[in-house]
Amino acid sequence: ILESLLLTVFVVTDIVWFYVFFETILIPMFLLISIWGSRRRKIHAAYLFFFYTFVGSLLMLLSIILILQIYGRTDFETLSLIVRGKSLQYI
Repeated sequence: ILESLLLTVFVVTDIVWFYVFFETILIPMFLLISIWGSRRRKIHAAYLFFFYTFVGSLLMLLSIILILQIYGRTDFETLSLIVRGKSLQYI
């Protein structure tokens, strides 16, 4: 399941679907860490993994919403053809 989700992340051509499949990878990874991790710290490690990845992905969601508001599109092909200013690229 994890491998098929990971392959799908890199096959999709839309940023929104990239985000959705990226987030679905969190669930099997959490289970892998919490079930087959070593020692007693595995539950703590699984929660930290989930927390930090989720917080980082919320920032990615905000940037996707910003891209959607500015350009009105989220597919990679169209966005690669648009010329952007340097200040917007920094954001």
